[in-house]
Amino acid sequence: EEFPELTFVRGEAAIYEHIEREDPGLFAQIRNLVHEGRWDVVGGTYVQSDMNLPSTTTLLRQFEAGNAYFESRFGRRARVGWSPDAFGHSAGLPEILSASGIDSYIYCRPGAGVGQPVGPAFWWESASAARVLCY
Repeated sequence: EEFPELTFVRGEAAIYEHIEREDPGLFAQIRNLVHEGRWDVVGGTYVQSDMNLPSTTTLLRQFEAGNAYFESRFGRRARVGWSPDAFGHSAGLPEILSASGIDSYIYCRPGAGVGQPVGPAFWWESASAARVLCY
C-alpha cells in the first residue's frame, strides 16, 4: 500500500506455499495484488534452482511443479524466468525456458567482466533456435 506505483515480484512457488499455509491473510493480499496487476509471479520454478548443474529433466520438472502451483493459485503461469543468484547457466537453458512457457529471463550474475553481454538486454538463442530475451 505504501508504494502503489510499483509492481512487486517474487519467485519460487515454495515461498508462496509457505505463506499460504502460515499466513492465509497475507496470501489473500498477495493474490489480490496479482489480480490487480501490482504483483507478478516470476521464475516459474518450485524452489530457486541452480541453472548450471542440474539435468534438463530436473530443470523441466522444477518449472512444471512451480508453474502448476502458480496456475492453480493465481490462474497464470510465470512468463519471466528469474535467477537472482545464478553462478552459471546451462547452454540449453533457452530451450528449457521456452519449453516451460518462459519468454524472458532476468539474472544477476556473473559479476562485471565475466562473460557479460554487450548490452543490458540481449536475445539468448540456443543451438535449436529457441530463444529468450535476457537482462
